Amino acid sequence: MIVGSGGAGATPFAPNRGGAQRGVRLFLLFVVVALAVYVTFVGLAASSPTSGVKDNPAVYVVLTMVAALIALVGFFITLGRAPRAAAWRSEHLLVRERLGKLRRFRRAGLQVSVVYRYTPGFLSTDPTELVTVTDADGRRGNYLVGRGFLDPNADV
Repeated sequence: MIVGSGGAGATPFAPNRGGAQRGVRLFLLFVVVALAVYVTFVGLAASSPTSGVKDNPAVYVVLTMVAALIALVGFFITLGRAPRAAAWRSEHLLVRERLGKLRRFRRAGLQVSVVYRYTPGFLSTDPTELVTVTDADGRRGNYLVGRGFLDPNADV
C-alpha cells in the first residue's frame, strides 16, 4: 500500500500493479523496436556512399534527437498512462499519476468508461483496461489499470 494524502483514517492508496506491469513491458518493447530502427538508420548513414552524410555530425545529432523524442512520446503513450496508485475517498477519487502528480476527481457525477479491455498475456499476467475517468467538473484522465481497479462501486 502506498500512503498518500487524505488525512487521518484515510484509506491508503492501492498500487496499480496490472496497469503498471503492462505499461512497463509495452514501453520496453517500444524502446527495443525504436532502438533497432535508430541503429539501422545510424548504420545506413555511416555506410552512405555520400561523404556529406556519413561525415556530417549533424546527421547523427538529428537522428539521436528524433530517437529521444520518439522515446519520450512512447513513455507518455505507454507507461505514462498507468497511474502509480489510486484511493477512493468519501467525496473524491484520488489518482497518483506515474510522474507523481495527484489528480482529484469528484465522486458526484463521476464516470468511468472502459475504452478497451486487454486479456492476460505477454504484456501483463493480469487482465487490464484502458479507461477514461470524467467528473462533473469536466476533469478527465485516461488510465491503463488492472481490470476493475477504478470501479466506482468497489474500493480499490
